[in-house]
Order: sequence, then structure tokens, then C-alpha cells
Amino acid sequence: MNYTEELLKLPFVKDARTVLPRNSTVTPWSQRDPSKLLGVCYHQSLDAGASAMGTAKYDCGPNHMSPKGLPGLSYTGFIDRTGVLWLAWDVECKTWSQGEASRPGDENEQFMAFCFGGNFSGEGYQGTQEPTVAQLTTAQDLWSACKRVWNWSDNQLYGHYHFGKPACPGFMLSKLIEGYRTGR
Repeated sequence: MNYTEELLKLPFVKDARTVLPRNSTVTPWSQRDPSKLLGVCYHQSLDAGASAMGTAKYDCGPNHMSPKGLPGLSYTGFIDRTGVLWLAWDVECKTWSQGEASRPGDENEQFMAFCFGGNFSGEGYQGTQEPTVAQLTTAQDLWSACKRVWNWSDNQLYGHYHFGKPACPGFMLSKLIEGYRTGR
């Protein structure tokens, strides 16, 4: 199965793999086997004006994650305030999203990551926005599609807070995630 093509079939997905900034001076992302993914992790950008283009540009340059910059956007995709999911990479690309060593195994290999643009309040953090209705709809529709494509159950949806970042992806998305995980 071509997992990337399955995501590209979704009506809210924009193929941005050739338009988002790339950093050609660093080693490209390594590859992973998408059939072995254990789930999805939702993130937030912590930037009220975030866009897929701006976040990818930040990730390419020297940043809080790497003094040399990363190969590009550090997530498989970015959900903007209008609910459009900008697909940045093939699903096979092992982006650096969850961090390292917050659980056994390689969480970047095991989980696909999507970032929601915005500055959302979360545990220990006061943001200035909340996710839009369009973003929340995309969060639900994306998760439904991933469950169908990968044959996952609801407890395979995660927030960055499961990987040691308590404020991410904010209270509203965390409530949505926990609703799935607990069957509410």
C-alpha cells in the first residue's frame, strides 16, 4: 500500500512536498516502514501566526532543535487555521517530532506527527488562541482516515504530552485525543 497516496486522497490535504522550504546542507530524514507505525501524535506550533511555510522555514534554519537546522518541517504535515493539512513529507520520512527517549523505542520511527498551527493554552502554559473549528474537524477527519488506512484503534492517537511535553497540543486537542482514547 502507498500510505502517502492514501493521505493525498483526503479532500483537506494539500500536497506541499515540493513547495515547502528544504535545508540541503543537512542529512535528509531517514526512512521508516509506514506499515510498522504505532500511531499518530498531534502537536501545536506555539506560534499564533504560524503557517506551514513559516514553520518549515524556521525548522530549516538554526533553531531550538538543531544549530544546523533540520531537513525541513519537522512533522509529516501541518494543519493551518483554515483546516488544510499541508503534507510536507512522504509517510516513510522519519521526521524529528516527538523528541527522544521519553519512552522505550524510537518514537520518531514509531509515530507519525502532525502540527496544528496556533498558540494554544495547555498544562503550565497560557496561550493566546484555541484551535479553530476547521482545525478540530480536520483533526477528527484525519484520525478517522488513519484508523481506516492503518487499521488502528482509538488508543493509538497521541498528543505530544504523552512524550513529555505537557502543554502540547493544548487543552482542546488533548480533550479530543482523550475522548478517543477513553471511548467518550
